[in-house]
Amino acid sequence: MNATLGATRDALRIDSLTKHYTTGDHRIAALDGASLDVREGTFTAIMGPSGSGKSTLLHCAVGMDRPDGGSIVVDGIELGDLDERELTEFRRERVGFVFQSYNLVGALTAAQNTLLPARLARRPLGREDALKALDDVGLRDRADHRPHQLSGGEQQRVAIARAVLTRPAVICADEPTGALDITRGRQVLDHLRAVVDTQGRTVLVVTHDPAVAARADRVVFMTDGRIVDEIDAHDGGRLDTGSIAVRMAGLEES
Repeated sequence: MNATLGATRDALRIDSLTKHYTTGDHRIAALDGASLDVREGTFTAIMGPSGSGKSTLLHCAVGMDRPDGGSIVVDGIELGDLDERELTEFRRERVGFVFQSYNLVGALTAAQNTLLPARLARRPLGREDALKALDDVGLRDRADHRPHQLSGGEQQRVAIARAVLTRPAVICADEPTGALDITRGRQVLDHLRAVVDTQGRTVLVVTHDPAVAARADRVVFMTDGRIVDEIDAHDGGRLDTGSIAVRMAGLEES
């Protein structure tokens, strides 16, 4: 599957992360000492029941939310050491995002949407760079189309091109196929997989779908704000959808 599975460098290290939310008189632990290392050049999926803390972990891991305790190191940078301005710059320069809702700007073309993070980060990238990124996801001929002229799967592939363009340390995707049918979802997964296999990028995906998780090199399972189990692919093998579904069912029943 992925030739870089033997890589030893961690793109992301999370240690003993805690995060609490207050609702009325209740204090809820969204993260309760979660720890996770993600190797550079790998595809990792995070699964767990609703409310297990998987999206909170993802958002904290890339500086979209601040944890209450613990440490996060991305590409050698300790996020806890950054102020808000530095954290904003970090997200622009070192993290790519792919969301379920695409988050494209309706007034911009596919090429302009692809370039947007680079523009905000003042990176010296132009239209040809955007066209190359769109070509990698099979959308060069749709470069001048606006989001309303694209299918959901095409919009998500633009989001992948946008996330990859600046060559970030980590690409994060939160339920990237959740709004898509099976065929378009499979296309999106193929492109995320290719980002790892052909470009050596590091991808971290939150999903509830065992078929999505089975495309990863590793699946980690969460419950009650902690990582409690994992499955790894070894020696170029593929993860089994059925085994992942059984693990998930066990967590949901416990």
